[in-house]
Amino acid sequence: MPVIMPSVRAPSKILAAYPSWLQTTARAIRVLLVAAIVAFCLLLLAVRFVVFPRLESNRDGLTQLLERQIGQPVEIDALATGWDGWNPRVELKGVRILERGVLERAHCDDKLRLAQGVTRDLICNVIADACVRIPVLARAGKAARIDQLIEAGACSDAALALIELELPAWKLRHLVYEDGEWRCSLSKQPNLPAALDDSADASHEVLPLAILSAFVEARRRTGAAPETTSATVPQVRPTSDYAVCCDNFA
Repeated sequence: MPVIMPSVRAPSKILAAYPSWLQTTARAIRVLLVAAIVAFCLLLLAVRFVVFPRLESNRDGLTQLLERQIGQPVEIDALATGWDGWNPRVELKGVRILERGVLERAHCDDKLRLAQGVTRDLICNVIADACVRIPVLARAGKAARIDQLIEAGACSDAALALIELELPAWKLRHLVYEDGEWRCSLSKQPNLPAALDDSADASHEVLPLAILSAFVEARRRTGAAPETTSATVPQVRPTSDYAVCCDNFA
């Protein structure tokens, strides 16, 4: 009875043609290639399920990072993530680079609107957030009157002195108590009819807070549109020739 021997797969003629160390290297490269493909797939999954959700939920942190990089206040309306082929994509919508001081004045508006009374700290916050001239004048000792009025409890007078020093071109146009609150209007041209005047208006239940709110509004407009200066008369260079009278005396 013939004996059937188990078949043994003969080694590939191509592999057998190379030395054993080269065959081992080829197997190692194949393993590394498979591992790289697996690692790349895991990286894509991590970006999709870990990185993207954190970016979308951490818009404020990204805003602060941009502010530190460019040195200006930044606002972002929305942040969207996606893919551009194999490449991850991050899309920022409604990015605005604000003028320095805009956010501070917005916070100042909120503080004044929510305040129930005037304190020294509140007026100091208004000066820090909305004033440019007064800190310079204070270092020169020319803003002591505001501190004196605050210490004396004359908060309304202190608010008017604040306007006089910070915005000398703006004058009090209208201050009246109506419907349970004070209405204050500041104007650069108080002699114009009210319909033609572009005044800064504000209202509050507390008189000094109404004046301060109008001041912040005027300060915002002054920052958006620099104050105009009067035109200068052009200088005429004198000549060295003789002057001749051309009048007709006949």
